[in-house]
Amino acid sequence: MVTGVTQMLYMLIVGQYPYNAFLSSFVTNVGSFCLGANLRIQLNPENKGVHPQRAFADFVFAQLVLFGFCINFVG
Repeated sequence: MVTGVTQMLYMLIVGQYPYNAFLSSFVTNVGSFCLGANLRIQLNPENKGVHPQRAFADFVFAQLVLFGFCINFVG
């Protein structure tokens, strides 16, 4: 999350000329943070819902979809 805040401050200070690149990287940072938090919640031993291998596979698949979307958005 610190990286997302740093990028936002950099955009405000320097400018937003390549706006697609900023937006794509910011969405990637926030999305990765959310997916990482979701993985930690699913791997918590108190939560018995999902097998750890399934949770990790879901995390990897969601990361690949997120990165694919962001690379496609930058164009």
